[in-house]
Amino acid sequence: MFGAVFKAQPRLKSLMQRVLIVDPAAAPARALSDLLRQIAPCQVWTAPSGGIGLELAARIDPQIILADQAAAGAAFTRDLRTGNLDCRQTPVIMLCAEMTTKGLIAARDAGANEILARPCTLESLSKRIEAALLYDRDWIEAVSYVGPDRRQFNTGELGAGFKRRRDGNLSDGAARIQQALHIIAASAQFLHSDPRQALRSMLAQITVLKSGEPSLAARALALEEWLVTTDLAAVPTDEIDSRVRCVIGLAATKVTAAAA
Repeated sequence: MFGAVFKAQPRLKSLMQRVLIVDPAAAPARALSDLLRQIAPCQVWTAPSGGIGLELAARIDPQIILADQAAAGAAFTRDLRTGNLDCRQTPVIMLCAEMTTKGLIAARDAGANEILARPCTLESLSKRIEAALLYDRDWIEAVSYVGPDRRQFNTGELGAGFKRRRDGNLSDGAARIQQALHIIAASAQFLHSDPRQALRSMLAQITVLKSGEPSLAARALALEEWLVTTDLAAVPTDEIDSRVRCVIGLAATKVTAAAA
C-alpha cells in the first residue's frame, strides 16, 4: 500500500524541507506533522490562524503550505496569493473535513493547488503533495483571481463541468496568448480602483505576449514601458483603453491566423 509513498521520498526530500500548517486545532496539526515527517525529513511550523500564518510565511519562506479550510483557509490563501510575500506562489493544499463540490470550488477559487479530505492517510497525503510539488501548472495573475491554473485543480476530484476546456484548435502557445489578452483587457478596467494588483496582472500577461512573434512582442514591450513609467492615476480611462486595444487588436489577429 505504501510502496508509492516511499518511492516518492527522494524526489520530495529537497522540495518540502520547510512546511507550514495553518490549523487552530493542535492535535490534528500534530498528527499531520507526524505524517509529513514520514514522507520526507522536514521542519514543520504550525499557525493557529491565517494572520499568524502569513507572519510565519514571511519569516520561514515555506516550500509547501497546508491550510484548514474551516479555519478561514480560503481567506488565508487569497491573502497569500494577492500579497507581496516572496512565497506567494508556494503550493497550498487545502484541508477539509468533507469533500463536497462547494468546498472544492471554494478551495480552487481561493488559489489552492490541491484539496485533501481529513483525516488523511500517509498515502493520500503523499499523493496530494506530489501533485502540488512535482507537476508544473501555469500561474494566473489577474485581478479577480491569482493562483495556479484552475483547469488543472485536483484532477479527478472535479467533474468535467468544473474544468474549462482549451480554446478550439489553438496551440498551447496561442491559447496562452489568448488567455493573456482576456486578462489584460479585464485588468485594465481596475487600474484606478485596484492599481497594485491590476498593474501586476497586466505586467505578468505582457511577459506572455513578449514571447510571441516580433511585431506583437514589440507592441507588448511598448505597453510595458508606458505602464511602468506613467502615473496611471492621472491618465484618463479612455487613453488606457486605447493603448491596451492597440496591443489586443494585433494579438487577436495573430491568434486568429494561428487557428486558421
